[in-house]
Amino acid sequence: MEVKHGVNAYLRGLTAKLDAGCSMLRALEELASEQTDSTLRSVSQQIADSIRNGSNLSSALAKHPAVFDPDYVGLIRVFEDNMAVAMTAGRNKE
Repeated sequence: MEVKHGVNAYLRGLTAKLDAGCSMLRALEELASEQTDSTLRSVSQQIADSIRNGSNLSSALAKHPAVFDPDYVGLIRVFEDNMAVAMTAGRNKE
């Protein structure tokens, strides 16, 4: 499997698992076990380890620039930042 194509399928799988209610860590662990591509399996395990150790998704993905395009990682980082702002604003209203 070509890694670039595999990354697209990987990200679709991650989205589907999150939409189904899996935690980020569980989704990543499941994806790692499902990968037939050794690179994506290893990277997925490393990302899961980063999340388990307290990293956010964008930081975990950024450790693998050969696999995840920096522009994509930047979009994830913006989303995370916006979610943090929204959660903070929601807490301030209470």
